[in-house]
Amino acid sequence: MSEQKGSSADEQILARQQQMQKKLKTGVWVASGVILLFLIIFWVRQWVVNPTIEAAPSDIDEPIVSLSSEQAESARRTFREALAAFEQNLQPQLEQKDLVQWAQSRVNELVTLKEIALTNFASSKYHLALSQIEQLETSALALIEDWQSNYQIALQQSQDYLAQGNISRARLMFQQAQNIMPMGPGSEELKAQLDNFDRLADLNYQLGIAEVENNLDRQAQMLTELVNLSVSKEPYIEKLQSVQRQIKQRDLSALLVQGNQALTQDNLLAAQKAYQAASKLEPTAIGVKQLGAAIQSKQSKSRLTEGLAQLEALINEQNWSQVETLSSALAKQYPEEPKFAKALEQAKAIGAQQKRLALFLSRPERLADAGIRESAVQSLQQALPYSIDSSALTSQVQQLAALIDQYQQPIQVQIQSDGASYVLVLGVGHVGEIENKTIELKPGKYTLEARRKGYKSKRIPIEVSEGKDNSFYIACDEQI
Repeated sequence: MSEQKGSSADEQILARQQQMQKKLKTGVWVASGVILLFLIIFWVRQWVVNPTIEAAPSDIDEPIVSLSSEQAESARRTFREALAAFEQNLQPQLEQKDLVQWAQSRVNELVTLKEIALTNFASSKYHLALSQIEQLETSALALIEDWQSNYQIALQQSQDYLAQGNISRARLMFQQAQNIMPMGPGSEELKAQLDNFDRLADLNYQLGIAEVENNLDRQAQMLTELVNLSVSKEPYIEKLQSVQRQIKQRDLSALLVQGNQALTQDNLLAAQKAYQAASKLEPTAIGVKQLGAAIQSKQSKSRLTEGLAQLEALINEQNWSQVETLSSALAKQYPEEPKFAKALEQAKAIGAQQKRLALFLSRPERLADAGIRESAVQSLQQALPYSIDSSALTSQVQQLAALIDQYQQPIQVQIQSDGASYVLVLGVGHVGEIENKTIELKPGKYTLEARRKGYKSKRIPIEVSEGKDNSFYIACDEQI
C-alpha cells in the first residue's frame, strides 16, 4: 500500500487499465500465432486425407452478455467513489507503522484484496470490483478497531494494576500496550505515573512523618505533590483541603493576635497590615470585622487629635483663611467636638471684618463723604474686638483710623467772587459779599451758592480734599 500513497483512485484505475492493455496486446499476438499454426496443420492434414474437402469454418464464440453504456458508467462511477473514500479515510491509518508491525499479515491481505479489485475493474468486471472494495473497507475497519481495542484493554489493565499498587503487573501490561501502539493516547501520562511510583511511596512515608509531628506546612507540601503525581487523587485532595483549612485558621488567628497587639501599642501601621492580610484569608470572620472596627475607631481618634493640633497651629499663626477651611471640614467629621465649630465661627467673623475694612481702604477718597466716614467709624468699632487675634486685621484698623482722622481735619479753602454776589456754603454757613476770602472746611463734597438782586442765583458743587488746589470762584452773572 505504501507504493500507492498519495495516488488518486482514478490514477490507480488508469494504471491498472494500461497494465491490462499491455498484457492483452501481448496475449493477442501469442494467441494469433498459435491459431495460425493450428490452421496450417489442420489444412495440411485435410488436404492429404481428402484434398477435395474444403476447410471447415472456425468455431464462432458464443455472444457475451454485456452492460449497457449507462449501467457501465454508473458502475464505474460508484467504484471510483468507493475507492476514493477508502484512500482518504482508511488507507492512511492502514499505512501507520505501528499498525503494520502489529498485524503485518492482515495488512498484506488487505493490500492483495485491493489489487484484485483494481484488476477486476480494469477488466470491466465492475460489480465484482465494487463488492471487493466494500469487503476491503469492512475488513480495514475491523482491523483498525481490533488494533485500538487491544491497545485500550492493555492500557486500562495497566491503570487498574497501578491503582491496586501492583506495580510489576502494571508495568507488564503497559509494555503490552506500548507494543500495540507506542504513542497511543494516554500512554505518556501513564508512563509518568509508573515512573513516579517510587516517588509516590516516598511521599506517603514523608506525609506520615509530617502528620505525627503535626507539621501542617509539610503535610500540605507532600499532599500537593501527591495530588499531582497520583492516579487516585481523590483521597489526597480531601486531605489537602482539610490541611489547607487548618493552615488558614492558624494563620488567621496569628494575624488577629498580631493586629490587636499592635493596636494596644498604638502602632496603627502594623495593625493595618495585619488586618489586610487577615481580610485576604477570611474577610467575613467575626474576629476580622472586630479588628477592622477597632482600627477605624483608633484612626478616627488619631485624626481628631491631629486635626486639633493642626487647627491650634494655624490659629497661633493667625492664618484665619486656612483655619476656616480646616475647621469647616473637621466640624463635619466630628460634630460632637465644639472646638471646630468655635474656630469656624471666629475665622468667618475675622474674614468678614477684613473684607469690610478692605472696601474703605481700596477707595480712601470716599471718606471725604461724611456719611461714608461715619460708616467707616462704625466698621472700625465692630472690627476692634477681633483685631486682638489677627495682626492683619489690626493693620487694617490702624490704616483706616488714620484715613478717617485725615479726612476729619479742616482744610483752608479760597473762595473768590465779584464782590456784589452774596456767597454761601449750603448746609455749612455764609461767606458774604466778597472778592476773595479764605475759609476752613473739612475734606468732603460741598455746594457753593451765589445770590444777587436782579440776577439768577447760581450753585456749583465743590470737593475739598488734601493735596489739591482748593480754590473756587462763584458769582451771579445772569440778569433776570
